[in-house]
Amino acid sequence: MSSAVVFMNRSAFYIGAALISIFCLVYTMLQHHTGKPNNRIFILGLVNLLITATCDSLFYYYRPYAPYNDAARIVYLTSNYIYFVMHSLLSMFMLFYAMFATQNFERTSWRRLFVYLFPCAISELLVITNPFTGWVYHFDSELNFVRGPAEAAIYIAGAIYLVQTIWVFLFRWNGLTRRTRIILIVSFFIMVLCIGLQVMYPDMQIELFGEAIAFMGLMIAIEYDDEWMDATTGVCNRNALLRDLRNQFDQKTPFSAICIRLLNYDATRRILNKNENEIAVPFADELKKIHYYYDIYRVMPDSYVMIMRRRNSVHFEKIKSEVIERLKDGYKYNDTWIPIRSMIIAAEYPERIKSIEDLLTICEGDFDFETGEEGMLSEHELDRMLAQSKMERLLHEGMAQKSLEIYYQPAYDAQTHKIDSAEALIRYEDFGEDVFMPHDFIKVAEKNGSIMELGDYILNEVCSFLESGVPERIGINYINVNLSVLQCMSPDFEKRVLKILGHYPDVKPSMINFEIMDTISARDYEDISSAIIRLKNAGFKFSMEGYGMGYSNMYSIFALDFDMIKIDKTLLWDADKSKEGRIILENSIKMVHNTGSIVTLVGIESKEQMDMIKNLPVDRLQGFYLSMPMTRSEIEGGNLNA
Repeated sequence: MSSAVVFMNRSAFYIGAALISIFCLVYTMLQHHTGKPNNRIFILGLVNLLITATCDSLFYYYRPYAPYNDAARIVYLTSNYIYFVMHSLLSMFMLFYAMFATQNFERTSWRRLFVYLFPCAISELLVITNPFTGWVYHFDSELNFVRGPAEAAIYIAGAIYLVQTIWVFLFRWNGLTRRTRIILIVSFFIMVLCIGLQVMYPDMQIELFGEAIAFMGLMIAIEYDDEWMDATTGVCNRNALLRDLRNQFDQKTPFSAICIRLLNYDATRRILNKNENEIAVPFADELKKIHYYYDIYRVMPDSYVMIMRRRNSVHFEKIKSEVIERLKDGYKYNDTWIPIRSMIIAAEYPERIKSIEDLLTICEGDFDFETGEEGMLSEHELDRMLAQSKMERLLHEGMAQKSLEIYYQPAYDAQTHKIDSAEALIRYEDFGEDVFMPHDFIKVAEKNGSIMELGDYILNEVCSFLESGVPERIGINYINVNLSVLQCMSPDFEKRVLKILGHYPDVKPSMINFEIMDTISARDYEDISSAIIRLKNAGFKFSMEGYGMGYSNMYSIFALDFDMIKIDKTLLWDADKSKEGRIILENSIKMVHNTGSIVTLVGIESKEQMDMIKNLPVDRLQGFYLSMPMTRSEIEGGNLNA
């Protein structure tokens, strides 16, 4: 058998490891996934494998010639030395790759990182000084390789790193999917099996091949999983963002985010007659140039976010400035200037970003806020956007789980001061931090299209309360339910109301008084009047809320034939401050009262206000001075003074 064949047989696993490393390196470079720290560590690991496999091949090739040829002996000894120096680093590369890929590195203290580096430092020290000590290995008089007692220490260090790597991947990564888990388990099993066989049978020389298989498994499972990559730009996609954010929030690790919203993305494509590659790819490339330490995600075609996981406020401000500078006038692609207008939104967790939904709102939410200087959204507008998003989530979750609380604020007869009715108010209080009022919910529901569902929810709750008989026993003749103009204009509004009432046989239509905020424009009268007339004919009451806010006119009162008019609280408060305000209040009450409608005065908060209005011709009184809004359970518990 020729020496070449013998060499191939002895070095087959080394050659296989080298070929796998070359394949993975070529594929990595072609895919251009080299920007993030874990990508770079992955490449370093492959280069390490290629060098060690090459050195091992040279070692076995020159072994027969080393005793007789000085040049062969130098290559033989040097390749073995380089092999040990490089191979002792491989397990550490794998651990740090796992830490970066799973976002565990950012929450690891510098003290712990030093502990992680310590076993590798000891191993390297033993290998580097081996020519003088011979503790790791030495060669006998015939240049045969002899293992030293310190080689066991290198294997122990490698085993420590391997166990830590597997632990990080399988137990410290919340973004781990079933597919990724299976690939990692199989890959590491093959690697451990190969290392174990070489430890038991040193002549098998299969260790490097098992490590190459493990790296190929990492490439398939993590580096180039299409599920996590945006096919057009090569940056991470929305799925990857959700995976990484879940991990980040579960570990409560602070991070900084910069979202870039492209305001004229579609229009620019159409005007310049460019396809998505010609617009999106160069834009993503611009973001990649800013800083390697940021992970970049394409959340939507016109929305990107950059995440910095190791917080540094000075660096964060510098990056914000660089993003603004690069994108303020668009960007250049080949010889074409792409005039993209962008909105830049910067926020940090946990200061402003409180949840995954908050960040998705920043990246995806519909909003009509004005940008500040140089396209940066102001902190005030950001807070307003997040508050609006929070209300939208509360509405959705509260209606689905029936957890939104309905409060009832009583109204009293102005002559007898006995309870006469109550107003249903939907509220949410977030542990004393945020209080969202009824009109806040209505505005949000109108904007996101859930106003009909919200109206159904409130009406069901009110009817359930009326069905219990408690309101009637304490003197509540009817309950006021706030309506949006959009509800009245819906073609199926009447049908929805009657369907809900049909589920509560003891609730009469006269027990429901629908209140419409006085923001009705003239063009809305015709659209809503027919619905109001039909429901009034069925026995329901209707009232105008907020008369005197600035939209009111007598024509709307007559045109819609309201049963009751609620004078806005600002008129009462102005009357409490000035003589002119009192004159306006008195004339408004008299004018409305002369139409024959029941007049309710709201916003009474003090005894002085009660004394001031005692001679005014009003029918109903409502305000915090008379009674605070209460929940159904509080009223049923007897806390309401009737």
